[in-house]
Amino acid sequence: MKTSLASLVVATVVLTVPQGATAASFAASCNGGACGGAWYRSSVTVVLSYTPDPGKQVASAPGCGSHVVSGDTQGTSFTCTINYVGGGGAFSPTVTVRKDSTPPTVTASAARGPDANGWYNKPVHVTFSGTDGTSGVNDCSSADYSGPDSASASVSGGCTDYAGNRGTLSFSLKYDATPPKLTNVAVLTNDRFVSLTWKASSDTASVQVTRSPGTSGAAPSVVYTGQASRFDDRDVQNHVKYMYTVTATDQAANQTSQSITATPAPALFAPKAGATVRGTATLAWVPYRGATYYNVQLFRGGKKILSAWPRRAKFRLARSWSYNKRSFKLTRGTYEWRVWPGLGKRKAHRYGPLLGHSTFIVR
Repeated sequence: MKTSLASLVVATVVLTVPQGATAASFAASCNGGACGGAWYRSSVTVVLSYTPDPGKQVASAPGCGSHVVSGDTQGTSFTCTINYVGGGGAFSPTVTVRKDSTPPTVTASAARGPDANGWYNKPVHVTFSGTDGTSGVNDCSSADYSGPDSASASVSGGCTDYAGNRGTLSFSLKYDATPPKLTNVAVLTNDRFVSLTWKASSDTASVQVTRSPGTSGAAPSVVYTGQASRFDDRDVQNHVKYMYTVTATDQAANQTSQSITATPAPALFAPKAGATVRGTATLAWVPYRGATYYNVQLFRGGKKILSAWPRRAKFRLARSWSYNKRSFKLTRGTYEWRVWPGLGKRKAHRYGPLLGHSTFIVR
């Protein structure tokens, strides 16, 4: 054997021949198998053994035998040295073990912040990243969340280190991509009056009503914002067609809208308010949706002198009639009349809102 230094490499076992050493047979095992160059994730028992040169007597063999690696390490080396009696040098192989049993520390972040009030209403991309102080981070995952809707949704992912340990994390978020429901949008008109009603689902946070033409011209105006299910608009002109848009918005800023038109006008249109009639008169009004009959009341001098229940939205006054066991007839003077819609059967005595009141004059 040459007297100068030389190196032999077998897997992770480095054999170093010092000056003046003689040959010997050495073996190294890790957990009973070959000592490879990969990372270990559990305790490692390293066994270094030897067979001395024939005819040589071993004086000492420091480092030979079993060694246990239990803690994480980026590289722990073990050396087996043979010293012969009478000198002659030593033959020393070195085994380096790398061990990492600790998963990476994982963090997660969304590609953007919540869309509204802490809620996401569109798919969101979540990226996971990690740190690892021993073997280092090899790769991390990412994921997209697009439902189902939930106030406690989560996205799971993690990172793997070079030793194969995996750290995981659950990223929590609130997600709602479903607009609220808006139904039963209806309108009722009267003399310089429009009443809007609607039904919004329970997840609705706010309702907004926009009107066109608006309050200051042709441009649309927001005329109501709140959580009610009705809005009465008294800032309107008769015989002008208005467009109302009702928009329901939830906490995640999802929206549903419906539009409806209304043209306010006196509900009691014949005879015209203050008109003069001769002999008798036919009273007429705008039909009320859902009415099965009406209650018509006639007044003179502030006293009720007639109450009738026609089924249609008109009623012809007789020249004379009886009411409350008294006889009446149309005579010269001013009369006031009012109309209520009856709902269902008459015996139920269930009425809708007053449709209006008007006057006429008999000559």
